[in-house]
Amino acid sequence: MVKCCKITDLPYQGSNMTWAGKRRSYTVESWLDRAMANDQWKANFPASEVIYLEMIESDHRLAIIKIRRTTEQGLRPFMFDTRLCSNPDVEDVIKTFYAFREAIPVLSKLFRLSITTDSRHYHWKLLPILLEKSPNLETLVIKGPLYTDRYVREYGLSCPVKVLKITEYEGTFEELEQMKHFLEKLPCLELVKVRASAINDKEKSRITKYLLLVPRSSNCDIQIKFL
Repeated sequence: MVKCCKITDLPYQGSNMTWAGKRRSYTVESWLDRAMANDQWKANFPASEVIYLEMIESDHRLAIIKIRRTTEQGLRPFMFDTRLCSNPDVEDVIKTFYAFREAIPVLSKLFRLSITTDSRHYHWKLLPILLEKSPNLETLVIKGPLYTDRYVREYGLSCPVKVLKITEYEGTFEELEQMKHFLEKLPCLELVKVRASAINDKEKSRITKYLLLVPRSSNCDIQIKFL
């Protein structure tokens, strides 16, 4: 039937083994839940994909189909690597930047902002300032640990960010609190992509469960991918 209808699978993220069960002492996995389309449909929605989530209290993976006409495009993102803060000259520039933050012009052409974090906390002072000055920002990427910090919470992060990407999530209490803050203060969020690390399946289930329980808009999806 698939061949006669000329349909093929949509691109996907996550494991496509959507069902798992036991047969005697063996674990059996199978790709039972599939999303397929013909060439004409794919031409109309070329950026569409399927997201297979982790199995939680079920033998099936939840599958989310994202129907999109275009991929994310635009200017190259502005990237700030906070590891540069260890350089004394750069640190002086950052202090000046923070001291004269009211004089910073509106960054109307900034659509994508990428910040690289490390163990220092000073850089969190800069993030709220950049968000306040970026009325058209659509994508915020945090590369590195999602540290909690009081400076972020002192500011309202009310800007039209639609996509939030976290690249190194470990599921600590502090990170979860920071995530709650982002989801509360970014009201326009439509998609949160989290790359997490876990030592076993139990830890994966815990991280997934608590992230999906974070209060958020009904229009906001959370995608979790484990390294």
